[in-house]
Amino acid sequence: MELEKLWLGICPINNIYKIRLLETFKSSQAILENILSNNNDMVINKETKEKLLNTWNKDKLKIFRERIEKSNIQVVTLEDENYNTNLSNIGENKPYILFYKGDIKELNKFTVAVVGSRHCTDYGKNVCISIVEELVSLGINVISGGAEGIDAIAHRTALKNNGFTAAVLGSGIDVLYPYSNKNLFKEISEKGVLISEFPPDTKPHNYNFPNRNRIISGISDIIIVVEAKETSGSIITGHHGVDQGKDILAVPGTISMKNSRGCNKLIQEGANIYLGLQSIYSLLTLNLKWYNQQKNSPAPIKNLTLKESILNLISDRPIHIDELQKYTNVDITLLYELLFEMQLNKEIISLSGNFYARVI
Repeated sequence: MELEKLWLGICPINNIYKIRLLETFKSSQAILENILSNNNDMVINKETKEKLLNTWNKDKLKIFRERIEKSNIQVVTLEDENYNTNLSNIGENKPYILFYKGDIKELNKFTVAVVGSRHCTDYGKNVCISIVEELVSLGINVISGGAEGIDAIAHRTALKNNGFTAAVLGSGIDVLYPYSNKNLFKEISEKGVLISEFPPDTKPHNYNFPNRNRIISGISDIIIVVEAKETSGSIITGHHGVDQGKDILAVPGTISMKNSRGCNKLIQEGANIYLGLQSIYSLLTLNLKWYNQQKNSPAPIKNLTLKESILNLISDRPIHIDELQKYTNVDITLLYELLFEMQLNKEIISLSGNFYARVI
């Protein structure tokens, strides 16, 4: 990692200004050359220039680089090719630098955020598990915030089912928070990826977490909010997602439960309502990135005999999902998965009301 990139990454100026400087000068090296040249071109204001100059200490930066390398902490910046594609498209407030442990390139594949309350109910837990199990079975990455409750359940379920998961921290990558999840974070760093935009040693200040949430939503292709109070971080993640043009799914709950009020409000504001696994399939069917990923996948359709049975059942008329399950006698999850694959192959189409028709 070049010292100039580390220097710009840890300099205490906001990301928006870093991005504007990068757009003007094209590289961190060119920015450094400008401020060291005593050029009074007024492109960089005095206060920012002082912060940049004060951060440029070659010896200290070398020590910092050596330290993170010894800790197996890797770095990616907006100037690097392996910077996340989705994140690069969220606007001016994208993070210039990310510190990580694990395989960050994997997140360029289709990724779904699953977020929710730290104090979840059994209902929220069970819904979260069923969602993540299905996502993993489809080869979809799961990203969340590493917190207790829904976040941790999402991560653990993904790992248990041999899926890829990413946790975005609101602290330095070496300051594990919450500490009770330290073993979970270790497993994520080994089998997925642990990410933070904050330099090592950064404490988990409250104001870090809204910034963290924009990264979760930024990397994801779809955001699913399982349980959330009206003012929770999960709702902030959802709102970031709306601003970034992402599809949002919210799990409804009873009006008397505080943990469901945030989700219910998201639905009221226009988020897609989660009514079961078919809600995920409906969004995936409309997602071009997912379609292209599946189209280029070498994996064959799972059960050819079942596929032939389905085509025979809907040969001359549309048929409802309940009728398909009755005649095929297979698990509804497997059935939805196969129906989705058949839609991608343009063998059948989905009609309103959970009916399916054959493409002639």
